[in-house]
Amino acid sequence: MMGCLWIQGVEEADFTPDSLIQAYQQITDGYLLTLHPFAKRTKRGVSFHNWTRWVEEEFHYLEDVCEKVHVAGFGTGGLLALSLAQRWEVTSCQLVNTGMYVYAPMTLREKMHRRKYERTARDFLSFLEEQQRERLLTSPMAAGMWCKQRAYEAKQCFSNFSVPTIVIDDVEQEAWGKKLFTQLGTSNKLHVPGADWTTGEESWKSILAPFYHQVPSSKEGD
Repeated sequence: MMGCLWIQGVEEADFTPDSLIQAYQQITDGYLLTLHPFAKRTKRGVSFHNWTRWVEEEFHYLEDVCEKVHVAGFGTGGLLALSLAQRWEVTSCQLVNTGMYVYAPMTLREKMHRRKYERTARDFLSFLEEQQRERLLTSPMAAGMWCKQRAYEAKQCFSNFSVPTIVIDDVEQEAWGKKLFTQLGTSNKLHVPGADWTTGEESWKSILAPFYHQVPSSKEGD
């Protein structure tokens, strides 16, 4: 049996692209486990430390009961999907609207030195502060440092990254996604820019199926 781990992001608490997730499950023909950080939310919000530990535990659960595991992440969830794909054996990786969280946190320290980064850093900090007001995060600064650390770790492995990967972005995130797609070392990759989240399941299947069908199956990989 194949396992599919879908990791939602904190910043998309009220949004799940169900049609994309269902298409993903059907194409990979696997057992789907969807992780949402709100499942670990306390009165103060979501602790990124606890969320990271939970995702790792659930991944290893799938690893124990499935022959192969696909990982996917939305937004900040994509940082965790990247981390898993870099450290453990996975069949494929799907990153949705993740590019900004790979690159924007790295610009915070450069904010005072390079003017072109000022708006990116300011917008990122505003996002973190908003999440704290809504009690989504326990600490915006801790969340910022978490993103920065995950992004740094991910970028260190890009040149040697060999996992078949799909990068999907909507219009607002397209530039970040293109940069992420370009820097991933794997030659087996697909970029789907300008994604429309109202796209139906069948349409997603027609877009993604050709890529997944040429990814080695569990039997072929054994």
